[in-house]
Amino acid sequence: MHKVNRGEEPKSLKDNKEEWTKALLEQIKIKGEYSKVDSEYKRKYKQTDVQKALRDMYGSLCCYCEGEINLTGYAEIEHYKPKSLFPNLCFEWSNLHQICTKCNKKKNDKWDNDFPILDPVQDSVDDKIKFKGPILCTDGQDKRVQNTIDHLEINKRPELLDFRSKLWAKALEYRTKDDVAKAVFKDLILSENNYPTFRKYLITIVEGK
Repeated sequence: MHKVNRGEEPKSLKDNKEEWTKALLEQIKIKGEYSKVDSEYKRKYKQTDVQKALRDMYGSLCCYCEGEINLTGYAEIEHYKPKSLFPNLCFEWSNLHQICTKCNKKKNDKWDNDFPILDPVQDSVDDKIKFKGPILCTDGQDKRVQNTIDHLEINKRPELLDFRSKLWAKALEYRTKDDVAKAVFKDLILSENNYPTFRKYLITIVEGK
């Protein structure tokens, strides 16, 4: 995860979110709970301009695991604060991110009011996210970072851990080689777009930092 800047609110949200939110909340009162509300009231955020704005923010990457979305499923719209728990924020631009299918399924409606997971826009995530070998960790006892790791199962999912483990082993191998070999490896590491935060960490390993 790395910090990103949020662009201008998409026109579809700006023009309609008040009306959409009012209709959704009314339906929740009628049906008794969010899960019973018809999809047409809950999914109006899936607009073309919203999807484009999120692509502009994240490119082809997931906001949390930083995986290439086309390789892990397809781009979905993430509600930082789950829409089932915070339906009043269902159409709020500040609550929306781009997420891969696997992260979305893991996060689902998990939420901790006291120690919410990190927000790539609002939080200084670059200062908080650390690696110890292939394992994502935190300095000290930062409960928000730990919840981010736990809610998304960042250190348990084989597709993430296996990838990081293999590259980390390679970085350790090239750490002992000459400067020419190190330069080739660093160029190779940076040639791919996915997992940019972990790739930057690998450069420090190769450089012996």
